[in-house]
Amino acid sequence: MTLVLSTSPWVVRSFRSGDEPSLRLAADDWHVARWLRDAFPHPYTEKEASDWVSYASREVAHTEFAIATATEPQRVVGSVGFRLQEDMHRRSAEVGYWVARSHWRRGVATHALAVTVQHAFDHFPVDRLFAGVKDGNQGSVRVLERLGFQLEGRSRAAVTGREGETKDELLFGLLRHEWAGVDA
Repeated sequence: MTLVLSTSPWVVRSFRSGDEPSLRLAADDWHVARWLRDAFPHPYTEKEASDWVSYASREVAHTEFAIATATEPQRVVGSVGFRLQEDMHRRSAEVGYWVARSHWRRGVATHALAVTVQHAFDHFPVDRLFAGVKDGNQGSVRVLERLGFQLEGRSRAAVTGREGETKDELLFGLLRHEWAGVDA
């Protein structure tokens, strides 16, 4: 089942067969991968794109979404989603997102994350969303702050990126009662 969270100004929808070529092109960029976890492949090959679309398109919880342009809704320019936590953290979910460098500074990540936050709070029993950001990733910090996420702490020397440099990780959180809605 295809789920569409938004159609304007950016499309946020389920992944589907046929997304692989544009996903690979958007994701295969060092400037994107350097800020993400090592689990995000670089280089991003056709196989990685195929494996991700296969997983995300059959993912029954509807927590992983493609980001596309309204003028070309079949062309993936990023991804957004959340991972539900377990055990004593079961009322929390970790959000994540990335956008192709060609679409940076256009409000894409802010819009996509806003509709995803709304979806998470509307359809899942979560009271807290959180994100970890490598120190220095000012773009992600601005996205989270625009949506009301608050800096909760700094874990010193907590993450080592692909470039081998160890950095602090900034932890941002948003509680359900703090959420102002998708017009935020």
